[in-house]
Amino acid sequence: MERGVAACLVVAVVVVSAVAPGASAASAAATGAAAESSAQESPFGLPQDFDPDTVSLGADLQADGDAQWQFTYRMTLETDNETQAFEELWADINENTSEYLDRFRDRITNTVDAAAKATDREMAVDNVSVSTRVNSLNEDSLGDVTYSFEWQGFAAVDGDTVTAGDALEGFYLDNKTSLTVSWPSGYALDSVDPIGSEPRERAVQWSGPLEFGADQPRVVVAPAPEPTTTAATTTDGSGTGGDDGTSGSGGGDTSGLFVPAAVGAVVAVLVVGGGGWLYLQKRGPDDDPGGAVDADTGGGGPGASGADGSGDETDDGPPSELLSNEERVEQFLESEGGRAKQQAVVEVLDWTEAKTSQVVNEMQDEGTIEKFRIGRENVLKLPDADDLDE
Repeated sequence: MERGVAACLVVAVVVVSAVAPGASAASAAATGAAAESSAQESPFGLPQDFDPDTVSLGADLQADGDAQWQFTYRMTLETDNETQAFEELWADINENTSEYLDRFRDRITNTVDAAAKATDREMAVDNVSVSTRVNSLNEDSLGDVTYSFEWQGFAAVDGDTVTAGDALEGFYLDNKTSLTVSWPSGYALDSVDPIGSEPRERAVQWSGPLEFGADQPRVVVAPAPEPTTTAATTTDGSGTGGDDGTSGSGGGDTSGLFVPAAVGAVVAVLVVGGGGWLYLQKRGPDDDPGGAVDADTGGGGPGASGADGSGDETDDGPPSELLSNEERVEQFLESEGGRAKQQAVVEVLDWTEAKTSQVVNEMQDEGTIEKFRIGRENVLKLPDADDLDE
């Protein structure tokens, strides 16, 4: 089946050639599509000497078939020279944002146009943005460049069922690249091919090196079924069949499929602010880059009790599925006395670091929480909890 091949090759050029050295077989086959880029710049306008350690590609599916995408290029800043080089790139992107966006928009639009032709489905690109960030993870400083955009029509929709992947058929992931697909709240995974790695809630991830075959990758999701009640127990103590899979004949065959609670992966793709422009925070003359920019990640583990590892519900609050993301963060902070490490939110609510960072940044912008740093860690605080833990 060839309908997704052409789109894949263009995607490979856009993604892999932005990583500089080490092009994949797919990008080599389509070098002509990238010939317009200069010898000094990648197709995204990134300097060729910016060689990231990891590349995270992610699509957050929507019920209408659109997807919010993020391409995140991460470099570990181990030396003064690497830190200085990233600071210079950071400053250049901040001063010439429109140029970087124009280059990326042109190339990703070409990719989406090719995918639309290959799949015979209407597609478009919207809400393109770029951001640069210095993060802290354990003892490491990490420099991220992230392009975000909305890919309209990325997945096919049939009734309530959303099927994604045909636009990437045959795509190749090199050994530093991962691809993550997540789906909306209230949906459950129906099928996935090939099986992903690192299962977590509402997402699946594939890590390279990996070459997808025909009709791969493929992710099919549909609205989650309503919970069923447990069957009544007979007077002799035996059940007539329940929904725990231990007895009865009412359950369907789920072989080969992920159960929603066991499905997922590290998602690096939630677009901040609905795909709006991402601006860098201004640094004071005495600030270093690590202390002046919001960190996506931070060390430390979960705080004291108050929510279990699944993040489903607290002892005195409604089930988490009835709460918004912001309400879940507020509920967790209240259970911790009004203050907790951002990494604790990641672990207790079972969210990805990218999703947590997005939700926290939006809440900080709205003034519903405050965020500050203690050493290399982000700490979150409710505005009315100034002295609760002192």
